[in-house]
Amino acid sequence: MKFSTKIQDNKIIIENKSDKPLLIKELRIFVETTVITPEERFAVRKISDEMRLNTTLMPNSSIEVRTYYTNVVGVSVIYEEDGQLLREDHEV
Repeated sequence: MKFSTKIQDNKIIIENKSDKPLLIKELRIFVETTVITPEERFAVRKISDEMRLNTTLMPNSSIEVRTYYTNVVGVSVIYEEDGQLLREDHEV
């Protein structure tokens, strides 16, 4: 894995664990929420939100991204490395 992610005080902290700079293009945040179905039952649904970052993260450095979601269950980091667009998924 090229990145580590964690949630702290309504912030998503992404750290570059690789030995070279990586361009983070986008961050996808996955949230679980409770909804009422048409049958009037409770169900858990996963929704997502996207944030464009276009930020270069140097080796062993981190970035903090503020989020208003309190029930984040996963994060996908979309990044560019050697001209290839890649995605790394994390559960938090």
